[in-house]
Amino acid sequence: MLSTVRFILAPTTKMFWSLLFLEVLIVCEIRKSFQDACLELPSYMTAEELRRHCQGRRILGRSPSHYIFKAHGMGEKDINDLFENVVEVNMCVEIHSTFYTHLHFSNVRRWTSCISGPALSIVGNPYLKYVELNENVKFVGVNDNKPEIIIRGNRRFVPYNTLRQTLDPYGVKWQKEGECVSPSNVEDLSELNCDAYYGDIGFSYKPAGELPASGGEVDGCLVISNTLLTDIEFLRSFYFKPNKDCQNAVVNNKYLCISESLEAHLRKQMKIKIEGNLPNRCREYLETHVVLFAAAGLFLAVLSTFCVLLKLYTM
Repeated sequence: MLSTVRFILAPTTKMFWSLLFLEVLIVCEIRKSFQDACLELPSYMTAEELRRHCQGRRILGRSPSHYIFKAHGMGEKDINDLFENVVEVNMCVEIHSTFYTHLHFSNVRRWTSCISGPALSIVGNPYLKYVELNENVKFVGVNDNKPEIIIRGNRRFVPYNTLRQTLDPYGVKWQKEGECVSPSNVEDLSELNCDAYYGDIGFSYKPAGELPASGGEVDGCLVISNTLLTDIEFLRSFYFKPNKDCQNAVVNNKYLCISESLEAHLRKQMKIKIEGNLPNRCREYLETHVVLFAAAGLFLAVLSTFCVLLKLYTM
């Protein structure tokens, strides 16, 4: 009876150890595949998957790489934790349209761009105030190309001197102070309240809100097409610097009357198509309206001054 029991137990014990060994092998293979993924960076890997599997790693990616790390949707703590121990980056990092306030890449000593984009692109993060880089970081391009770095449209961000000294040798595209990413489809005119703009400005069918009190420099195109706008005189205070590929246009706005002087102002800044708006004869009324409005404003200013002087005289 005992020999029979031993015969039954022996294979069971052997099977147990075999299964345990197999499980260890599987775990090791999975871990190895994750570790390899942190270097190979397959294109299907999301930023969150990269964080989950590669946090704590010192090297992310292997050059040459096609991988673009897109931080949108990742929390500020998560991205800073991911890069906390990283000393070498071999990919493009894109940080666009987040609510981050601080970014830390303080341990990265070597940063190699991917094949198809800027090594580091920080664009349109309205609350960003601080970006920390190691003073000795070296940015490297692929195939002897110069690495590209873009920092634009982060309204509250003002680069400190050390950061400028670190990045200036790479020809970084710096933003202007108070610069925002341009709203490409303005629905509320009060959105145009920045000191400068990065990107194209366009307008929705029926923009609402108060006219902008001031303008700014715009690195981008102007497109006003098929809207119900009646007045765009506020564009006099905007100074456009469109690129050569811009298709600037003010077209097919059936209620829009453009003064001759505004048209000249726009044409001086850019190559622009202006057609399909109210016919030019509307300008006679518009110019008269502008003159009367200016005269009324001057009259009120004079009247106000007279009242103040009269009050002082009678005291």
